[in-house]
Amino acid sequence: MSEVQLVERQCGQCQACCRLFEITELDKPERQTCAHQCKRGCAIYTERPQRCASYRCRWLAGDPSLERRDRPDRLGVIFDKHSALGELLADLDYVVAHEVQPGAFKTKRAARWIKALGQDRIVVQVSFSGKRRVTGPPALVAELDRRSAQER
Repeated sequence: MSEVQLVERQCGQCQACCRLFEITELDKPERQTCAHQCKRGCAIYTERPQRCASYRCRWLAGDPSLERRDRPDRLGVIFDKHSALGELLADLDYVVAHEVQPGAFKTKRAARWIKALGQDRIVVQVSFSGKRRVTGPPALVAELDRRSAQER
């Protein structure tokens, strides 16, 4: 069995995560432009919070199935494991798709990725407006529903 070769990447001009996520250390709300964003990236890059420094979307982490054109700012979607569902997803195979541009989930390329990823794992789709939709294999979705019902 051969090992998966990760692709070394850098964010470049992509700043999708800088707009998407809440950064409490910077008093930056979710889905709003960070005050430290600038044309070259982050104005406080060397002093940025640990949450920013350690974050890796699937594209940046080197997922070889994601191509150059799948960089989040180009695709309009960030794939990662950052989810508000937390413990409900513990030990389940999942990926979170965050829509960083309105309507990006409806593009052919993003829709194909979501469908492909959902063949063997849960996909939590978080729309640009923040609404969540869970898809995936029926058995995994049923297990997530069961866990959710127990938590109520």
